[in-house]
Amino acid sequence: MTFTKADEVKAHLWEALHLDDHAITFHVIDVGDDIMYFRPGIIDCSGDLWESDGWFDIGTAHYDEKEIRVFAVESYMIGDGESDHADYSDCEQLENINEESPDAMDAFLREYADVLCSFGDFELDNPAYEEPDEEEDDDDAEI
Repeated sequence: MTFTKADEVKAHLWEALHLDDHAITFHVIDVGDDIMYFRPGIIDCSGDLWESDGWFDIGTAHYDEKEIRVFAVESYMIGDGESDHADYSDCEQLENINEESPDAMDAFLREYADVLCSFGDFELDNPAYEEPDEEEDDDDAEI
C-alpha cells in the first residue's frame, strides 16, 4: 500500500493500530543504509540503544563491522490517549509504510508525531561483531 500524503498515512495508522483511544511510542534508527529501522519504545541515549533488542538486530545485519555509525535516533509518540510502547507488529507496519512511501511517512512524522527525543552522529560497538580467529586465518594462508 502506497501513500502520497501525510493525512493518508495518519488515517491508515489510526484505523489499523486503533490509535483513537491510545498512543504508541517507538524509535527510528538511521545507520546510513537504505533501511530506516523502526523499533518499540523510547531511546534517549546511546546506552539505551546499546541495550535494546533493535540494536542487536542492526548489529546482525552489519555483522562484519566492529562499530556502527549512527546518524540519528528519534523517538516518537503517535495516537490519542494513554501511551504504551509499540509492539513489533506495529513497528513492522510503520517500517513497511516507510519503505513504500518514504516521503509520505516523513511528512506524517513531521506533522502528526510528537518527537520525544532526538540525537545522533556517534559510533556504537556492534554486539554481533566477532573478532576474526587468528588461527583460522593462519590455516587459510597455508592452503
